[in-house]
Amino acid sequence: MEEIYEIGKYRITISTTSAGKSIKVSRHVGNVWGVLLIADINHVDKHGDIIFNSLIYNIIHQIVKDLFEGKSNEG
Repeated sequence: MEEIYEIGKYRITISTTSAGKSIKVSRHVGNVWGVLLIADINHVDKHGDIIFNSLIYNIIHQIVKDLFEGKSNEG
């Protein structure tokens, strides 16, 4: 299963497989998506979910921070 979220110039792709979860973060540059990060959590259990959720939180925090700083620098 794959979920795709777009936030401004960023795309977050979350994939769930029988082996675990993976996340890919891309940024739109020109006409292409440049991959910034790929992370895999192989074992889905309590600790894996905590690590994965923490990673997602930190990624979204950095994206929102970048988007707001970019807007304040534009004008």
